[in-house]
Amino acid sequence: MPAGFTSARFVGRERELTQLAIALDQASVGRPTTVLVAGSTFQGEESLLLDAWTALRREFPTLGLVLAPRHPRRFERVAGLLAHRHIAFSRRSRSAGGFSPVLLLDTLGELRRVYGAGTLCFVGGSLVSRGGQNLIE
Repeated sequence: MPAGFTSARFVGRERELTQLAIALDQASVGRPTTVLVAGSTFQGEESLLLDAWTALRREFPTLGLVLAPRHPRRFERVAGLLAHRHIAFSRRSRSAGGFSPVLLLDTLGELRRVYGAGTLCFVGGSLVSRGGQNLIE
């Protein structure tokens, strides 16, 4: 298990996080050494985040990305953006097999657990004029 799974922060949640890690593997994120989770993103933020992620991958080629748009109605638009940029990605809602560096979290109710499994986390709303979001929510 990754070191973070045994920290006090995750006591009692190891099974839940292990199941999430297995689900992420099945969704084709594979096992990158570092995962950036970008959750509750708003329109305009994904392009900026993909630019930053692409630049970071030059130095950290195993950096994975989980993108979780704030609203379900945006799932298809974000999938289109990834396809337009020729970025290999998987959807959480579909089991694809294989490896892709990006997981589109196009499901509801899992973001909290995904944040817990991420190495680096970004909470959407802060790169656009909307303003940041409350982490407690």
